[in-house]
Amino acid sequence: MLAIGRLLLPEFVAYEGSVFLGIHFTKDSFARWMRVLGNMKDVENMLNHVHVYDILGHDMKMSVHDACLVAHLLKRCWALALHAAFPGKEFDIVVSDAEDGYGPVLTFSGK
Repeated sequence: MLAIGRLLLPEFVAYEGSVFLGIHFTKDSFARWMRVLGNMKDVENMLNHVHVYDILGHDMKMSVHDACLVAHLLKRCWALALHAAFPGKEFDIVVSDAEDGYGPVLTFSGK
């Protein structure tokens, strides 16, 4: 049950003027992706992206439609959590299809 709560209302880390998912963030991973990608928005999107199938376990019985519903539920929850944690800061929260066909992906970055 606690894992579900952490998905719906994740912990965030503020670093270098940006916001990151606490479960993915380390200073080392930030530095590595900054060297590779070169700009903050791309680093935010990389460190903050989550594959819905990775969260739930890729149950072959889950339809793509249901996985998308979960992604959009998480998007709304994350929007509320980000607004509560960082009032006045605006975020782009995006649900998209994985390029490799591995279900929906959720990510966020600052505007």
